[in-house]
Amino acid sequence: MRCREDLPDSVRSRIDGNLTASAEHWQEVKSAYIEAATAFQATGLEYVVLKGFSHCPLLVDEPHHRWQGDIDLLFSDDQLAAARDAALQLGYEPITPFDRHPINHLPTLVRKTGWEWRGDHFDPHIPVSLELHFQFWDAGTERFGPSGLEKFWERRETHEVDQVRFVSFHPADVAANAALHMLWHLLRGSLRPFHVYELAWFLHNRSGDTAFWNVWVQLHDESLRRLEAICFAIAQRWFDCRLSPAVAEEIEHLPAELSRWLSTYGWSPLIGLFQPNKDELWLHWNLLNSTADRMAVLKRRLLPEQLPGPVAAVHIPKDQLTWRIRLRSYWRYAAYAISRITFGTDDGWKCCGFHSGGSGDAALWIAKNSAGGLRSDSMHFRSARVRHFSAGPAWTGSGRWSFFFTMASGSLTDRRAIDHREEPLLGFQPGVLVGNRDRNRGRACGRAYARMASTIPFGLFAG
Repeated sequence: MRCREDLPDSVRSRIDGNLTASAEHWQEVKSAYIEAATAFQATGLEYVVLKGFSHCPLLVDEPHHRWQGDIDLLFSDDQLAAARDAALQLGYEPITPFDRHPINHLPTLVRKTGWEWRGDHFDPHIPVSLELHFQFWDAGTERFGPSGLEKFWERRETHEVDQVRFVSFHPADVAANAALHMLWHLLRGSLRPFHVYELAWFLHNRSGDTAFWNVWVQLHDESLRRLEAICFAIAQRWFDCRLSPAVAEEIEHLPAELSRWLSTYGWSPLIGLFQPNKDELWLHWNLLNSTADRMAVLKRRLLPEQLPGPVAAVHIPKDQLTWRIRLRSYWRYAAYAISRITFGTDDGWKCCGFHSGGSGDAALWIAKNSAGGLRSDSMHFRSARVRHFSAGPAWTGSGRWSFFFTMASGSLTDRRAIDHREEPLLGFQPGVLVGNRDRNRGRACGRAYARMASTIPFGLFAG
């Protein structure tokens, strides 16, 4: 851990404990991967490791510095069923039926080990699950997609990390997939600081690698580089990382509406950790080309069509589910489902700028913006209390910044127009998450650590 002197003793001790637990959990991940890989290879299956330890050393210096809860593997369509059958023979079970799966992979596969959640996000004995992917970007759901993603499979390579051999994408494609994964979370309002930090760390350390960026430009279509540039711009804004000339040029050439969103709403994902918002919807709309696509995305984001999957007791065999465990699971699920539905409807409309005066505001907004791209300089905010943040950093040996935020209430003037030519309204400055090494700030921000650790458990230290 670096900058230990900037941290309170309690925070330093907590991080040391998390790092130790993460190193122990990495051994569990290794064992689970080697077992699954042996089974897949015995049946002649080919796959690519996505995310997780495949990000090492490009986006993280050590595999155990990136917390990994599941192993993501990409299979070709014709081998996906055989991979599922091989996983089932290893004792894995789907947490939901196979005919109800997420947009990029089959239902998550877990082992019914009897493990129960005990409130520790860094419990080294959290079971490692499998996610068998058939794609890593769903253009049908997102209503847009870059060109050239099918070539990633053709460029796959063999790598080795901590004596584990595996097949992954070409390094330039690993970076692109990390950016697309970050964009996926951004467009769903689930972006966390570690998603952004990984890219910032990568950009900073590769900024002088001209050969890498020349290959990056050659391999990736302009449509893909544009999406990567959005994520790279956010990483630079949050962490003030160095950029290669090639990346800086891509960011500079972003369309005006995307640059306007970045300057106006680039901090919204962080604000959303404390006050929910759906500012990412404006970005999504500006990436679409038709009214039908925009309305489909609006419907999906503001009107949830299905309930979330199970959130508790997924590792406990049915014959071990006592009435107490069932009751606790039902309660947790109900609380989670209600919170998501409420956020997706009521708060969703409000955070998008719709006022409480009635349906007329929503109708006016849709009529005004559905025909063309969104103009963030034409949007108005209702009177609201907004949190202003300042951040003090602590560099950890896990390759992560620990963020400590102090908050003060502020407000925006009722229906104040946002002009994209102005500085961001919320008091953020470029690189604020990097900040400085002022010891007093570090000690003062330690008071907010407990709240942040419980609110964003994986966002502070792990990936």
